[in-house]
Amino acid sequence: MENWANELFEDTVVFCHNDLACANILELNSKRELVFIDWEFASYNCRGFDIAMHLSETAVDFRDPTPPGIKFSEELTDNPPNLHGFVEAYINADNELKNRIPSDRSGEISKLIQEVEFFWPITHLFWACFVMKLALVKYNCGVDMDKFFTENDPSSEVILQKVINLGVDFLGREWKNTDKSQVNVKKILGGQSNHIFYITSSNSAKEYLLRIHRQEDAHVFTDTILFSIFSERGIGPKLYGFFNGGRLEEYLPSRTLDAVSVLKPEISRKIGESFPKYHSMNVPLSKNRRCFQVMRDVLQQYQNLGGGDFNLFPTHVTWTDHPDSISLENLQKEINLMESWTNEIFEDTVVFCHNDLACANILELNSNKELVFIDWEFASYNCRGFDLEMFLSETSIARGLTSTKAQINQEMTEHSPNLYGICEAYVDADYKLKNLEPSNRSAEISKLMKECNFFTPITHLFWACFLMKIGLINYIPGADINMRARDRLAVYFHLKPRSQKIYEEFRDK
Repeated sequence: MENWANELFEDTVVFCHNDLACANILELNSKRELVFIDWEFASYNCRGFDIAMHLSETAVDFRDPTPPGIKFSEELTDNPPNLHGFVEAYINADNELKNRIPSDRSGEISKLIQEVEFFWPITHLFWACFVMKLALVKYNCGVDMDKFFTENDPSSEVILQKVINLGVDFLGREWKNTDKSQVNVKKILGGQSNHIFYITSSNSAKEYLLRIHRQEDAHVFTDTILFSIFSERGIGPKLYGFFNGGRLEEYLPSRTLDAVSVLKPEISRKIGESFPKYHSMNVPLSKNRRCFQVMRDVLQQYQNLGGGDFNLFPTHVTWTDHPDSISLENLQKEINLMESWTNEIFEDTVVFCHNDLACANILELNSNKELVFIDWEFASYNCRGFDLEMFLSETSIARGLTSTKAQINQEMTEHSPNLYGICEAYVDADYKLKNLEPSNRSAEISKLMKECNFFTPITHLFWACFLMKIGLINYIPGADINMRARDRLAVYFHLKPRSQKIYEEFRDK
């Protein structure tokens, strides 16, 4: 069947529903327009297959699921009464959509009827395979992609064949004639959240990035949805396709910013200018601020793993204005206090946020030097000052997973050298985006700087909760994770009084 379909109908491949039973069609009360729903089986297929899938299902009576259960109408299966009318309507609508007058309308209708009739038995073969399997086993997700790409070398035969197959699935014909000897797989990232591979070939097949997920399903879901939205709106790489365990993305020639480059004033200002276009977006996520609830959830996980009171000595940072240890109950009280202050003074600043804008999540495009934020798996709605300070506070931390030296630059943490520049650039870009002029630009900049300073200790409290949990499961072998958690908590307690002053100032206005 596949050989025949490839030979006859290769030029009819379109995006298909593949499961258009009557229950998946809504008729709107307002204007009687039809809407197709439940696209979980959607993929590219021949148009005749998609139409036959619908028409063949109209010959099946699903009303009685008990044995002998589902019944076929042999007459409707052999001679569907609506085939000609259905196909005629399809041809008319297709030509109208393309603003085209057919040279031989009856010939097009006849051809499509033959396509549908060709795929008629194939639709029943398709469902027969599913039903045979479902009678024996529960559905499973197949290959563990993380394990597969971790245990096999990028140049191995199995990896080369897998990336060719993915290219064929999502990019089409260019990859069908590609041999393994023509393919190069280069690993460009292997981190806690993702593996990323750059896939190229020596023929004309389109290059792509292959991202293999390593995080929780909820984060993967959020990141994939947002990536798709950004792709459609033209503010990120194109999404070529996604599958269980990963996705294919457009490769954008670019450089990833590093800890040195983000401290340059001109780059820092460009980052500040880039934030508003993301913060202004309306995306289909909960509009409730998430950062404090995330902290509570992580602390609960820490407790479930056996964690308890946490000692705050020794630390690498020199600040000592913090307790010797802290209980989970008191940590919860700190979170609740910060949340109550935030609710009172910054409720009107909640926007769509990245929440994890480390330098490795910023690309500078080679073509126009534009900055693109990537890796949105932790995105949610939060206060804009929290998102900006997440970036600024991370610029004061030296990375290096096995380092035993102090990682937090205390001077930069307390007095970020780029705070004014990034806030000034943000305010200017935000008003430009809204086509407005600020009534008091300097006051707006000053207010945003105070918002950022208010959230500085909260960002460190946020990551301290994560590090406490990670320290229990040895997630990063060789790294003193508990020391990092203690340092973060030391920063929190040292800068908490500054946040309190800002809170009191805004509260009393």
